[in-house]
Amino acid sequence: GGRGEGINPFVMTYRANALARTGRYEEALPDYRAAERLFLQGRDEERALDARANAALALYQTGEVDSALRIMREIVRRRQGYTDMHVALAAVYWGQGQQGAAESEWEFACNNISTGCRQYKDMNWVVTVRRWPPALAKQLANFLGKA
Repeated sequence: GGRGEGINPFVMTYRANALARTGRYEEALPDYRAAERLFLQGRDEERALDARANAALALYQTGEVDSALRIMREIVRRRQGYTDMHVALAAVYWGQGQQGAAESEWEFACNNISTGCRQYKDMNWVVTVRRWPPALAKQLANFLGKA
């Protein structure tokens, strides 16, 4: 419930985040999707992309890697400066043995986006502040040589 007209998309996002934080990624997905739709209806494309990015992370955790990758790629095409998705792509590519693609995404995030990649070098930040799901955080740690 709670996905109809008059629902605040921020509430949907917060609920999805709470579900994800408790490991209930599959349950979070409908709320992320609803939030994206509601943000788009309100013409807030930036927040819609954020909801979509969070859905991609949840999809990765549930094992839907191809769907997650498709969304991540779509987001960086639409908004080149989306650091989180470039770093996520680097982690996923590394885990797939695509070292060149991983390095390319990482270098883009570090050198071509104003926010840079500094925070993503801190796995504690990635896990406790950004709250990436465990499967993706592990891939990033592998990429950074910390696992």
